[in-house]
Amino acid sequence: MRILRLCIVAAAVMLLVAVGFAHAGIENAGTTAANFLTIGSGPRILSMGGATLGLGDDISAGAWNAAALGWATRTEYVLTHSGLENESIQEWAAVGGRFGESQTRWAVTGLYQGDGSFEGRDASNNPTGDFTVSSMALGAQVAHRFGRGLSVGLGAKSVMERLGDASGFGFTFDGGLMYRVGMIGAGLSMTNVGGQMKYGDAVYSFPASYGAGIGFTHPTLGLRVAVDANFPKAYYSDVRVGAEWVHHDMVAVRMGYRHEMSEQPDVLSGPTFGLGAGRNGLWFDYGYLISSQGESQHRIGIKFTPGGPEPMAATTVGGRTVERARAATGGAKPATTSTAKPSTPAKAVPPPVKPTSEPAKAPTPTAEAKAAPTAPTQAAAEPAKTTPATTKTTATSTAPKPAAAAATPAPVAALAPASQAPTTTPEPVKATPEPVKTPTPEPVKAAPAPVAQETPAVQEKPAVHEEKPAKPEKAEKRPTKVKVRSKESLADIARRWNTTPAAIMMENNLTSDRVKPGQTLKLPPEGR
Repeated sequence: MRILRLCIVAAAVMLLVAVGFAHAGIENAGTTAANFLTIGSGPRILSMGGATLGLGDDISAGAWNAAALGWATRTEYVLTHSGLENESIQEWAAVGGRFGESQTRWAVTGLYQGDGSFEGRDASNNPTGDFTVSSMALGAQVAHRFGRGLSVGLGAKSVMERLGDASGFGFTFDGGLMYRVGMIGAGLSMTNVGGQMKYGDAVYSFPASYGAGIGFTHPTLGLRVAVDANFPKAYYSDVRVGAEWVHHDMVAVRMGYRHEMSEQPDVLSGPTFGLGAGRNGLWFDYGYLISSQGESQHRIGIKFTPGGPEPMAATTVGGRTVERARAATGGAKPATTSTAKPSTPAKAVPPPVKPTSEPAKAPTPTAEAKAAPTAPTQAAAEPAKTTPATTKTTATSTAPKPAAAAATPAPVAALAPASQAPTTTPEPVKATPEPVKTPTPEPVKAAPAPVAQETPAVQEKPAVHEEKPAKPEKAEKRPTKVKVRSKESLADIARRWNTTPAAIMMENNLTSDRVKPGQTLKLPPEGR
């Protein structure tokens, strides 16, 4: 609720600011050149009313806010087509990616608009022949991420425009800033700022525009909401609102509204709608725009992302993703419990040794053995050979079987060494006088030698040391990257390298815990 209230307050502030500057640039209408740059491109953003300044996370959004390029996670190829009014067309293409493993992204864009042919007439209204009007812009952008929440972007464009026999050429620049805290993002942008458009001796300025926006992203629900306010240099200020819902990164539904802050209904005001669908790195978008005068525009686009589909970008807060709480429950707890359980059997072995001091002090079975009739010495020697097996079982298990305990008291009573006492308990000694009737004093002297070689203390130490080698996995030097194995989940990878799914998602800018076999993931530093 607190985040929702912050969004509402910020949207209200931008609306008030837009109203205050509603007529700030209308007096400059018609004084700029290359106005095709203000139409915008990309069916996804336009179907959301053009609201993206605080929300964008790909190279398409970089055309609106250069800083949005800093949130792109993979290399992208984009191509769009738009049918505009008066049979005009617009083509836009872009490619962008990341400089190695750095936090710097790049993009190259190209925009073409053809307005068709027009009939020329002179001052006397006599026809002079048809002429064509076309425009083109080639641009390059660079954006850099600082930490987990700040992105700064810059761009430059060369612009060419042809109006019949006249042609113009010039350079202009873009810039932007984006910052994200939790599920909230905020952005500032400036487009077509600086530079001049020259037509021979005539010089015109570019249609500069400044904007601010906020965005709300909820990766678990697949929901995005954005609100923007724009302040053009030579037109009305406007407010734009848009929303997008994405289902499992496969289907998207969008809608929005753009309102020009003019006293009369403006042709640019109106609702927008759109759809998107894709799989395996290939994505299609469609946008439908309706103006206040009933005219409509259709826009389509295709985006290709090598290496697989790009999930909804996770917003970050100082390095923590909004999905941390949901993803950590699948991998963090099993990692801690699995390492604690193997150590408990080794610690549980020593307690049985303490109560055995009493049987060692009371050698009552030996007195009974002297009074008992004699028997062959082999009967005493053979039970003595079985005692090492019983001592091993007591060293490896915390609950010795009653059968083993019943078999061992006979030689223990005959030999009565203190070193062998830990293998018996007081109760089994009382229950086994009958098998002890046969021993003679001679085997009593010979038997301690083999028993002394395998004392419980000697057997207990290997049991303790056998459990400790399970820990070197933690101390094993982890690689910087790993590949996802077949049928391996993100929780399995986190458990194998002693980290959490959230830390791996954060390191790779993932918003979903779904991974694909063969996918390369970066491991976070140890301790994260």
